[in-house]
Amino acid sequence: MFLKIKNIPIVSWSSDKSLNFKPKLSTSFFLIFGLVIFGLGEGLLILSTTGNSPWSVLAEGISNTTSLSIGAGNFFYKCICAFFMDIY
Repeated sequence: MFLKIKNIPIVSWSSDKSLNFKPKLSTSFFLIFGLVIFGLGEGLLILSTTGNSPWSVLAEGISNTTSLSIGAGNFFYKCICAFFMDIY
């Protein structure tokens, strides 16, 4: 194996317990900040036309075949995936 990490590191923004439905404010901030940075990166990849991740290609295909935007198509199929993951 390449990495020999045995446990998850604890940092200042870590949640107190797993599956916490009331996370600390700093935990929520870093989650939202990370998602915004990730979304900006995906958007820049789409604009650069140098290549996309498979999920962005799916959202772009949904956008091209329907009247939805890429972001709405992204949200649509992620809701469907979350629904099916909850069933199984």
